[in-house]
Amino acid sequence: KIAYGKLSQALDYGAVTLQIQGDFDDALKQVRAVCADAGIYLCNSVNPFRLEGQKSIMYRVLEGLNWEVPDWIVVPGGNLGNSSAFGKAFIELKELGLIDRIPRLAVINAAGANTLYQLYEQGVRWNGGSPDRDKIDTFYREMDEQNRRANTLASAIEINRPVNLLKCLRALEACDGVVRE
Repeated sequence: KIAYGKLSQALDYGAVTLQIQGDFDDALKQVRAVCADAGIYLCNSVNPFRLEGQKSIMYRVLEGLNWEVPDWIVVPGGNLGNSSAFGKAFIELKELGLIDRIPRLAVINAAGANTLYQLYEQGVRWNGGSPDRDKIDTFYREMDEQNRRANTLASAIEINRPVNLLKCLRALEACDGVVRE
C-alpha cells in the first residue's frame, strides 16, 4: 500500500518499483536484505545519518521563532524517526546553551497504527536507558500470533514495528513527552 502521490513521484524520476505482498514491515525486511546483499547504502529512518539530518527541521523551526522555545512540539508517529530526531536536537541545543529549556513533545499515533501508544499505555518507558524489552518483545510476539497489522489511511505511518521505538522513548523522556492516539 502506497500513497499514489509518492508512487507517481518515484515513477516520474525513473525509479524501478516493485510490488510486494505484505506491509511496510515486510517491505523493510526485503529492502534491508537487498541492500546488504548488493552493498547498497540504505537511507531511510533505519539510518542514523538520516535522523541527524532530520534534526535540522527543529533548528529551522527555532530559528523562525527567534530561538524562543515553544511549549509543545506535536508530531505524528510512524517509524518514529522525526520524534527521535527532534528529541535529540533539543537535548543537544540545550547542552550547547542555544536554548534555555526543552519543549514538551507529543507523539500522535493513528488508532489503526498505534504500536507506540499501546506500549506506552503498558508502561514501557526509556527508564534512563533501560526500557522493558521483555514487554516490547511480548507485544510483538502477540501481535504476530493474533495477526494484528497496522491499518490506517495515512499510509506513511502504517507501521507495525517502528525501527526508532527506543530512540523515541529516549526523546519522550528528555522532553517530558506524551503519546496520544
